[in-house]
Amino acid sequence: MSDGLTLRELLAAGRAQALIESDVVSTTTDSAPASVEIAAALAAFSGQEFAPGKLELLRASLSDYDLQAAALRMTTTQFQRTLAQSARRARNKSATNATSGGLTVAGLDAMTDGAWTECARWLAEQAGYSVEERPLLQHDRLLAWRARRDQESGDTAIVCALRLARGATLLDSDMRHLVTVAANEPGARLVALTTAEATVGAKLIARDAAAELLDREELERLLAGLATAYTRERAQSLNDAKTQAKAASAARKKLLAALTAADERARAPLPSARVSSRAAVRKAVEQARDARRLASQALLAWETLIGEWLATFGERPARDGALPLLAEPSIWNELGARADHLKKPLLDALRALAKTPGDGELGYGAWRQAISEELAARCASLLWRVSMIDPAQWQDYAAAVNDLALREASRADNAASHAAARAERAQSQMAERAGVA
Repeated sequence: MSDGLTLRELLAAGRAQALIESDVVSTTTDSAPASVEIAAALAAFSGQEFAPGKLELLRASLSDYDLQAAALRMTTTQFQRTLAQSARRARNKSATNATSGGLTVAGLDAMTDGAWTECARWLAEQAGYSVEERPLLQHDRLLAWRARRDQESGDTAIVCALRLARGATLLDSDMRHLVTVAANEPGARLVALTTAEATVGAKLIARDAAAELLDREELERLLAGLATAYTRERAQSLNDAKTQAKAASAARKKLLAALTAADERARAPLPSARVSSRAAVRKAVEQARDARRLASQALLAWETLIGEWLATFGERPARDGALPLLAEPSIWNELGARADHLKKPLLDALRALAKTPGDGELGYGAWRQAISEELAARCASLLWRVSMIDPAQWQDYAAAVNDLALREASRADNAASHAAARAERAQSQMAERAGVA
């Protein structure tokens, strides 16, 4: 036969695969091959169909062949390689590449007994079990520990690590022995761990006992997964950061839109209307004071909001040089919604101030100019503070943090303080000239 395979090997591989894929646990199927099994094996061999008569003759010639026993002695790798050698080579190459440079099953075989003991516990933990440190049983090639699958559910397990000679297979007799060991702990699930490859017979016994079998093939998959775990976690972390940055950028956009509108409104030229009489000055002062008070309340709420906004980012670069994103997307969504809500009160207060006269006698003009400059500077400061961080550039801390915006925000704060001081002095002058308290 091609590839050095024989018809009997193909028959055994087909029976082994059927046993594994069947939902019914059975080791008592007819020993002799059935006609349909022979037909499938011959089709795989030659790609041709044979007449029923020839199939029966061939079946008669195989009457002394114990197909069931041969299938039970095969390992999964053996029957898969027999049925599809090219596919099996591809899987082996994939597993080898995934674990290159790291821990491999071959490396487990080469370990000392002490290292194997520690590694066996670690492998069980990587498979999802919390393993007690002290062994329950330690005899010859067998180690056993009590373990739990889930601390909350309290599901118990017995982890049995059986170390066989290199190249040996895990037989059905070995599996029965492990089942017996676990049976001494009522209600505990058996977790069998070995670097040997399990035969079909051993796998069927494990399935019948509802045991988890981590043989050579399963350990290869586990180690391959662990080898790529960092890459997967890094990719997940990157995706999470992109989601965070997107939410932060959306919030920033709303903050900037609202404060840009307020900044433009606050920097608008003063109205040309002018007041001169004492009564007109008093009335204008009262209206401007009310607008200034409302604007100050709105600006105080904005300062709180922007303080919370800046707190969602790290003050120093992360180890990889990125901007630390310290909040969940829902937090930034809430900050953006609050910006939308606070926009109107601030604009309304600034519009109310814009309706008051821009100049007047008895010290009104200087006072009105000062409070306009104060509010404009406070709006500018808030706008610059939001501009200090650009979460869209989160991968580069230096690009994400705008030092110029920080300096401009400080300059605007100083300007606001100076304007507020001038407004206080001008108000004192109005009190003397116009009797405004």
